[in-house]
Amino acid sequence: MRYRKSMPEKESRPTRENEEEGSYIRAARYTSDELALSAYNEAQIILFAADCDLSAYRLRYRDVPHVVLIGSSPPSDIDAKLAQVLANGLQAELPPEICSTLMRRRRQARQLGPWVEGHYRPGRPFPTG
Repeated sequence: MRYRKSMPEKESRPTRENEEEGSYIRAARYTSDELALSAYNEAQIILFAADCDLSAYRLRYRDVPHVVLIGSSPPSDIDAKLAQVLANGLQAELPPEICSTLMRRRRQARQLGPWVEGHYRPGRPFPTG
């Protein structure tokens, strides 16, 4: 999916996957699908209203709900809002192959339009090709 325009134990912080592209990755894991969905929906609202180029994903990795924000680094005020949204989760580090797959999906979605959504049923592998 491409989007443009509880008590926290540890604040999520952005990490860089590819400095040359200015990639931004912020990921958090959650104890329930409901908490992940809430954070994902709040992030969508922020991204839709903001002047930034980020994608939001909600996925299960190792059967744990995650929310991942990936794209170009947003302005600091937007980054702070997104950090607050993800604060109900725990900072997550995803394997490079998952980050690469999400970046590839993001590039594909950019060719389709400024706002693209895709939904995949639980239990089905995420398309990587």
